[in-house]
Amino acid sequence: MSTESEQSAQLADEAATAIYAARRALGNASSLATEAGEMLGRARSGATELRATAEQVRTAEQPRRYVLDAQDSAGFVHQKAKVGEEILAEVRGQLEIARDQLRTGRRALDALSRIPGPETDQADDLRGRVDKLEDAVHFTGQRVTEVAGKLATARGNVEPMVIQAKDLDDLEVSSSTVSSTGTTADRNLTAAREGMADLQREFARTNPVASDAERDTIELANTMRAALNPTPNPTPNPTPNPPQNPTHQPADPEQAAFRPRPGTSRRPTNER
Repeated sequence: MSTESEQSAQLADEAATAIYAARRALGNASSLATEAGEMLGRARSGATELRATAEQVRTAEQPRRYVLDAQDSAGFVHQKAKVGEEILAEVRGQLEIARDQLRTGRRALDALSRIPGPETDQADDLRGRVDKLEDAVHFTGQRVTEVAGKLATARGNVEPMVIQAKDLDDLEVSSSTVSSTGTTADRNLTAAREGMADLQREFARTNPVASDAERDTIELANTMRAALNPTPNPTPNPTPNPPQNPTHQPADPEQAAFRPRPGTSRRPTNER
């Protein structure tokens, strides 16, 4: 048993463990992005209702009821946009975990490729795929920041009406204010939705690459560990076993604490 063989097996296992963790984080981020997209859609429906209320405020003999409806819609948009921002912050956190794990895997593969052996070509191929994944994570992170910024802007659009709604004696809201508030919020939410579509397409492209990289690094690690402990008398024509997960699972506390659905502390009220 050579020292180089032991070192190669250890590096392959480190790479497999890191990419395993990165793929899990990417999957978590993708699930959360879907949830954020649903919240964005609800916020946009609230902005549409807000715009529709403007005409009722303008034409009603007693507009108080419709002003209250408009302020309720503004509050709904504000709430959903805020929750969407919170979910996107979780997406960003999962992307940071994926980025860090990919860097760890890349370092292990770099070291492995410098050790002469039959696995050098496999390590080089995996390094290229990890590079692509790192680029995808960077691009996705930029999209998350852009979408969160649009949600924050839309929340700011409706905030004056939300603040005024706290004073029930102050209902001096004109139809033009309601209309312009709804229109501006809807414009920013539409832009956020377009960015969210780009984000989800990027996840759809990235997830298969991460899955393949995870599978191949696990197979490489398993092969190299098996080479260190060959079976003395193999059974003729053995049935091949499916690839197994690396023996070491990621122990990142943020990774372990992830839940696909938000907790009750973030669960919005006033659902529509």
